[in-house]
Amino acid sequence: MATASGQSLIGIPLDLTVVGTYDAARAFIASMEGTDGRLFLVYSFNVVTQPDAPASGGRPATVSGDVQLFLQGYVVVLTAPTSTETTSTAPTPTTGPTPTPTTGPTPTPTTGPTPTTGPTVLPGAPGLPTTDRNPFTPVLPAAPAG
Repeated sequence: MATASGQSLIGIPLDLTVVGTYDAARAFIASMEGTDGRLFLVYSFNVVTQPDAPASGGRPATVSGDVQLFLQGYVVVLTAPTSTETTSTAPTPTTGPTPTPTTGPTPTPTTGPTPTTGPTVLPGAPGLPTTDRNPFTPVLPAAPAG
């Protein structure tokens, strides 16, 4: 007997830092929250204005009026439905001839690339706003307390 279990809604926490113009930051949030087939729920944000500064350590150059936006939110996904097979009786083991081991060369394991799957690109999904600035903030270790 197969019993169906429903789909589950899962929220994956995500913290983002975005640096750029105010309009580009707003467009980025809108594209994250408003793309069909994807749901990003912002639950906290903080905006800090940026001074003129050259690019350094993976951070893009900023001009007066740019912002650094700290976002906290959830990427919400719906899992695929699953079914569980259950049986009311245990299967009866069968007996047959016992296989006899044979001697011979041992196969040598081979290594190769592991197949992976990439993210699914939804057809017709709008792209993010374009910029010539590096959108990635460097990952730095936390400063020691005290």
